[in-house]
Amino acid sequence: NGGATWTRITSANPGVNLLDVSFTSAGTGFAVGATGTIIRTTNTGASWTETNLPTAFALNAVAFGSASTGWAVGAGGVVAVTTDGGVSWDIVPAVTSQTLKWVSATGPASAYAAGDQGVTARTVTAGAWELAPSLGSFNAVEGLYFPTGSTGYAVGYNAGGLALRTLDGGGSWTPQAPG
Repeated sequence: NGGATWTRITSANPGVNLLDVSFTSAGTGFAVGATGTIIRTTNTGASWTETNLPTAFALNAVAFGSASTGWAVGAGGVVAVTTDGGVSWDIVPAVTSQTLKWVSATGPASAYAAGDQGVTARTVTAGAWELAPSLGSFNAVEGLYFPTGSTGYAVGYNAGGLALRTLDGGGSWTPQAPG
């Protein structure tokens, strides 16, 4: 009903704080949270199943490039990947120890993540990640969005608000000013 009313749902583990949600279709969605928790629904949220990754770190964000390929990122630089629609998840080797706050798909099998101290990471093969050019060590990135593979936006803070734009897939970032 377009958000006119809301119904509280019970996750598989109601004691876990959930931090982000992403849907790959009208019926299939994922939420991520504390202690490596990922919950999945395949019936528009009527019920959820839980997967616990072997990490104590919180997962802060989740995104999908396709119905089968997705990523979850979090504290300690943890990155998890699925290539089977979220049925199973694998933790990939860390490229940073900094907290990753957000992840955005840049294509069906590619994504970009950003977080504390301006750290950024990217993948172009679904599973293998590498460090990308830093957004500046004084910048904390809280949100990231790529509407296309080359154009992306990052928001966060340093001494004040922070808004950045890339037109080359994260190779370089330009501060954006109001007005």
